Amino acid sequence: METAPAIYPSIGLRSGRANRRRDPSGHVHGDLELILPVLRPWRMLHAGRVVELPVNRLTAFWGALPHKALSAADDAPMLWFTIGLDRVLAWGLPRAVLHGWWKGAVIHGDLPEQADLGRRWHEDLRSGVPEWRRSCAALEIESWVRRLAHTAHAVEANESDATTDPSLTRMCEWLAGHYLEADAAARLPGIVGLSPGYVRNRFRAITGMTPSRYVVRLRLIHVQRLLLSSQRSVLGCALEAGFGSQSQFYAAYRAVFGCSPRR
Repeated sequence: METAPAIYPSIGLRSGRANRRRDPSGHVHGDLELILPVLRPWRMLHAGRVVELPVNRLTAFWGALPHKALSAADDAPMLWFTIGLDRVLAWGLPRAVLHGWWKGAVIHGDLPEQADLGRRWHEDLRSGVPEWRRSCAALEIESWVRRLAHTAHAVEANESDATTDPSLTRMCEWLAGHYLEADAAARLPGIVGLSPGYVRNRFRAITGMTPSRYVVRLRLIHVQRLLLSSQRSVLGCALEAGFGSQSQFYAAYRAVFGCSPRR
């Protein structure tokens, strides 16, 4: 039976190595994530759709949207890196790129030598290494993400209005774990201890959508994941995800994706 993704708090600046699928239901966490397949391409389910991960190329996406590996082999490892949202927001990245990540965009890097960089970062972020190596890796990762963000789309460098805001990290993490609840968006201000107006305006300023729309998007992704991984009916998946009816689900899906859902 399909189960909900595991919910993790923000992981922060870390690196790891994976050789096989270990989370059949997927997971979410409040970080930007980079993945580097080492020997062969990988495939993953992210934000309700299958994404191809090219070998020896770093891929960046927002980890607070449900994701999981779909295929891998023991001799085809991947390296992964996570960067906390507070750190990412402090970099002043273009608004269009940030909004794209919040909505499920996946950006593949095409900068030279990224495979070698990824391997070095992984070594430098291991526990027990000198702090200067970890600091160098952090700076190199920041530089790489900045270059990726500013070359991925034709946006102006001054289009970012995001600043470090710990409350946004908590909001995203909490919504990722409670979006199936009917009153998730309404409860959010009380959870983070801020006024409803501030939560709505601040969340929209950084993510490009209100908390309510973010919840709808998470629910749509939940339905997509169920449709891809089970034989359940559209209505059954929609009701589990918190939609009141099939027509309500279809209307929300068309409003966000511009088409009807397909398996």
